[in-house]
Amino acid sequence: TFNERPRSLYDNHRDTPSVSTQDFETGWCQKPFLHYVNFLAVLLKYMCGVLFLFLSCYLYILRSDYVPLLHNQNYMFCVSLMAGAGLLILVNGCLSCSAMNSRCVLCIYTLMLVVILGMQVVLSYTSFHYSRVSDHDAEKHLGRDLLQYNNDSVLTRSIDVLQVEGKCCGAIGFEDFRGFEPESDDYETVEIGNGRRATKQYVPDSCCRSISHGCGKSDHPSNIYYHGCLRFLQRQVRQHIYMIFTLSLAGAILQIFAILVTCCICVRNFRKTGKNKEKRRTVNGRQYHFGVNMEDSAYLE
Repeated sequence: TFNERPRSLYDNHRDTPSVSTQDFETGWCQKPFLHYVNFLAVLLKYMCGVLFLFLSCYLYILRSDYVPLLHNQNYMFCVSLMAGAGLLILVNGCLSCSAMNSRCVLCIYTLMLVVILGMQVVLSYTSFHYSRVSDHDAEKHLGRDLLQYNNDSVLTRSIDVLQVEGKCCGAIGFEDFRGFEPESDDYETVEIGNGRRATKQYVPDSCCRSISHGCGKSDHPSNIYYHGCLRFLQRQVRQHIYMIFTLSLAGAILQIFAILVTCCICVRNFRKTGKNKEKRRTVNGRQYHFGVNMEDSAYLE
């Protein structure tokens, strides 16, 4: 008809998928979806980082007395590596939101993710390997450490803490302290029951059920613990290593999830760059905006 407008290039390319704006607004990498997933990843990373720091501080401060009895550097290596990974996770979480809009921050964020993932893989492997030899190390060295009681102040304190917390005495039993010599010559006699008195001290005071000065001069079952501390030490170290292994493995899985989210962000930024370039496409000497002929734009009004 007379009023019918001529067919423009817009009509020919209106349904072209390559220039459709819907391609940039739908899919797994759309902006709203990424915001929700990125928020979830940030929240989980903060929780993971706090747990890493809390567990490392707990093992380093409250359980550091056991370290001299282990004679293995892997335990402290795991604790130190876990503290470092926890700090990096918290710093990385602070960059998560900025990485959505800045390529430079995104590169730093991705690099930190890879470094943290590597640290957690090393931590998982080291803790798993040490869990297989920790029992043997404790059994091998604890009996020898008892011979150094009162000769080495660090070992003496560690053994006392172990015996008090484990409510035990010696490695296998209180007989491990045969030939025990007190730190100072104490010839004061103490009451050991049934009207008997003793002068020689058989075991350290930390073996006693109720600790007092000179209580180790009586080896009666009602006064000291008869069972040894080896099993308690092995159980404590095994529990600590299992906690480190479980948390590091969960953290590694979380980092892989964060890397996948980062890949989505990269894909979205790549599409956004291609979208901006499409705005100034030139076809046959004429400019189009997403396939719209600027000369025919009046027909769209």
